[in-house]
Amino acid sequence: MGSLSNEDLRVIKFLREQGVLENDDAGKLESPDGVIVIPCSDGDQMPDVFTHQCQLAYDGGWPVRPHMPSLHGGAMLIAEECPLYRDPHGGELLLQHIREAEGPDLKGIGTVVLYVHAPCGAAGLANLTIIHQIVYLMRAKERVKAIDTTNKVCCFIHVDYGVDEGLLAQVDDPVRLGSEKRIRQLAKELGVRIEVPPFDTHRRRTYFISYAKWVAFWASHGRKFWRHLFNEDPYPDVSSPRAQMVLRNPMPSVASPGGDQPLAPVVKTPLDMNPLTSFFSNKGLSDTLLAIGGEDED
Repeated sequence: MGSLSNEDLRVIKFLREQGVLENDDAGKLESPDGVIVIPCSDGDQMPDVFTHQCQLAYDGGWPVRPHMPSLHGGAMLIAEECPLYRDPHGGELLLQHIREAEGPDLKGIGTVVLYVHAPCGAAGLANLTIIHQIVYLMRAKERVKAIDTTNKVCCFIHVDYGVDEGLLAQVDDPVRLGSEKRIRQLAKELGVRIEVPPFDTHRRRTYFISYAKWVAFWASHGRKFWRHLFNEDPYPDVSSPRAQMVLRNPMPSVASPGGDQPLAPVVKTPLDMNPLTSFFSNKGLSDTLLAIGGEDED
């Protein structure tokens, strides 16, 4: 799986400052029938993704009913332009599972949660950056909405920042260990099963990504830094004035976590095996946003 590079950290920090990666909360997820969750099958991250989805349901007062088809790479495989697992096409298999799970004969679930994560080993195999992953995630949302426009589709990115020194210091903390012991004793007294997982020393976060805010950000800032990653512009018809209406803040002076250097362009990665096609050149931005549920509806 590896760890986040300094460049990854700088990109994530920049996207957080711009409001593109938002804090995740139960208010962003309506799931009256449960959720179809499409994460990467990374076993190091799956426990956190699963428990997080369950907690969102608890907090929102929805049924705890996560249905989780998964493959290496997660939801970005659904994008036709994603170079991972083309033969056989993993994305088409995931789409089939979504169609079946939303149908009344199987699960009847109308809320779909699409995930990518960083660092991602599968993305690394194809030299994909975090920006590639987000572009493919947004394209995946378009394809899932095309199955059924009444579906609620939310996009998340899960980030593992690695070992946190503050958490590491709590491993042998007597207060924490005593609390675990009391929980197990209470479970025994109640005759119920309560799992106390091993203490996690990694700092992990899940961020929500709005489709409308992402394409607006691309027009105002993203194209300047990352257009060179793609053979064709993913969003060629997005105008800066419209983008400024959605973005909360102007472009800040971005520095790396370890210094005062400005954000550097990401080194171009070879995607000759599967050039990114101009989906948006054949369909205007306003029509696209409407088709996927409106400018602010995700």
